[in-house]
Amino acid sequence: MHSRGDEMRRKYLYRVRLAILPVWMGRYIEIVGEKSSESIADTLINGIFGRVTGDAGSRFVIAIGQAIFLVLFLILYGDCIAARQRIGAVYFFSRISNRKKWILKEFVWLLFYSVLYTFCFVGMHMIFSIWGSSEADLSGTLFKVAFQIGLFLTLLLFEMAVLCNLFCAAGGSAIGILLSMLCVIGLIMWSTAEVDGVVSEMINPMWLSADIIENGGSYIQKIIIVFLQTAICAVGTGYYLAKRDLFAREGEG
Repeated sequence: MHSRGDEMRRKYLYRVRLAILPVWMGRYIEIVGEKSSESIADTLINGIFGRVTGDAGSRFVIAIGQAIFLVLFLILYGDCIAARQRIGAVYFFSRISNRKKWILKEFVWLLFYSVLYTFCFVGMHMIFSIWGSSEADLSGTLFKVAFQIGLFLTLLLFEMAVLCNLFCAAGGSAIGILLSMLCVIGLIMWSTAEVDGVVSEMINPMWLSADIIENGGSYIQKIIIVFLQTAICAVGTGYYLAKRDLFAREGEG
């Protein structure tokens, strides 16, 4: 079980490199296109988030096209904990004296994958933003914005992946990943809808506006709320996995 587990870990670590694919697919044209007159920080934000203009002003939201980044992560890691539990349900997991410790370790690994995946994704966007901007100065604002976006996306990926593992544990890999994709699409549709209200902006994890990035207080409040949402998902998923042994089902990946 341990040797197979190590092999699965290496497989998951190698997968983080795939985060550059959505960036390349969406921004490769900038290599030969005209350079933008915007700052590198603004180019980075516009490259990752879509700009929506409405009666409430300009808001930055995760565009529908950028859902590929989230969906790809769910496909790669949305079943990583549930799959390991299924594989070792009889010979390993059912005999563990402290299941909570095992699940906590798996959550730490999933968070690690989220960090690496986000680093590759945001890092690749930074390369394209620097290349596509006429501004040559790498200001501190750029790295501040990159850190803020990276922290938010890491929490978002971890939250959705934990929820996806819960769905996969309860209904199988295919159903779990499909339900998670529907959740992502629903949240993105909500974030791009004409909804005016501070509460909606705060509680929807997919809603990240320029004002929130520029306003330190609003950003901290947003991160705290997303963190609490993530903690609730982790506690619920951990409790479910700790109470139930999962056996490999025919046809599941």
